[in-house]
Amino acid sequence: MLNPPGLKLYLRDYYCSKVAKAHYSYAPIDLLMLSGRFEDLDFIDAIQARLTPKSCLDLIRRKAPAAIVSLVSAVSWSEDKEFLSAVKRMLPQTKILVSGDVVLEMDEGRMAKAPWLDAVILDFMNSDALEYLRGNHDRIQQMVFRDQEGRIIRRTSPRLYGAITDLPRPRHEMFLEQGYTYPFVRHRAFATVQSDYGCPFPCRFCVMARLGYGQRPVQEVITELQWLKELGVREIYFNDQTFGAQPARLEQLCRAMMEAGLQLGWCCWSRVDSVYPHLELMKRAGCHTIMFGVESASDETLRFYRKGFTQDQVQETFRTCRELGIRTLAAYLLGLPNEDAAMIMRTIEGAVDLGSDFASFNVYVPRQNSELRQEMALNGLHLEEEVVLDQSGHTVALPGKGLSPQELKSLRDLAMRRYYLRPPYILDRLRGVRTWYDLSTLFRIASSMLWS
Repeated sequence: MLNPPGLKLYLRDYYCSKVAKAHYSYAPIDLLMLSGRFEDLDFIDAIQARLTPKSCLDLIRRKAPAAIVSLVSAVSWSEDKEFLSAVKRMLPQTKILVSGDVVLEMDEGRMAKAPWLDAVILDFMNSDALEYLRGNHDRIQQMVFRDQEGRIIRRTSPRLYGAITDLPRPRHEMFLEQGYTYPFVRHRAFATVQSDYGCPFPCRFCVMARLGYGQRPVQEVITELQWLKELGVREIYFNDQTFGAQPARLEQLCRAMMEAGLQLGWCCWSRVDSVYPHLELMKRAGCHTIMFGVESASDETLRFYRKGFTQDQVQETFRTCRELGIRTLAAYLLGLPNEDAAMIMRTIEGAVDLGSDFASFNVYVPRQNSELRQEMALNGLHLEEEVVLDQSGHTVALPGKGLSPQELKSLRDLAMRRYYLRPPYILDRLRGVRTWYDLSTLFRIASSMLWS
């Protein structure tokens, strides 16, 4: 399994690639969730290890794997293609399988132009990769692949909605030794856990609703958490796209965590309307930080993109989190197709007024296989593969409504300064420092704000 080298600190996983803002990295979830399916397995995270392409190629040459499952992404596609092509030239018999946002729309024509590529994994939670390597092509459900005769086949089936019951326990031990860091956990000894897949909510700009929605059995998640605690893990980052999307399951999971006496701290991504009734229970179960996709300060924009909640709900949920002592991050999406500079400025000021503990200002990019990207394509948008799509805003390739890419990036940078360089905010964050780990995390966040 490979997270290939790159010029920047790329986060390539879960069909949502970007450049890391606060110099952080966590276990790539595609590879983590696939890891339990293989026995004779090795893992190279060239991004985390800061390997150069040459040193990574030398390492792969020495290992001489029969197959490589690699991440690729829309933010690093030109680098990924060049590197994996070099791997194929060096080891022509090695099968190369990839997972990532940039290949979600892969078809027979595009794959024919990538002779180095043997298979595209369209769902990293199922067993397709294993079945492909075993030669059981008739069992493949979501994949584009070359068969034994070299023919390119795209196979898709209806997306899963329901329980995920055939997932082996991920091999966390391989990932814990990588030394990942994440700005919202409170201890270095943390692990990434995924309790579901996809998202049931229909946001037009997001790809997650197009993946289906499956949930792992609660007891299976608890067993994994217990094992992680035995390994010395003290913190969990739940990488669910919408933690607690099903209220009954959220309550069941939180109560099971409490009954198991795990005493793990944890953070997660969710929605203001999904978790609001359960915030106190989440706090009791160990939750200390929740990251919310607020997206915009405009109810009109939220309705237009089918977010499904209102600014009143945002305010109420964040107020309750403050009362309970749960830290919050509000994530905003600047430059949506309907937004001009004035609307973006209102969102920036709304973010300041909301007063979350942290804020993330991202730039809209048309995600592969998302509903909005397909609508934009029907209206004449055609993107070359080489266009860098980086929602973090380090690189802005596409214009906004009446805005050049440079103007849109300037607004994103203004948002970061406007939010994080307020003296009351800085003092508040310093008062919250309790450990050296808190201080180092704060320094990483501050440096990324100033030099991004």
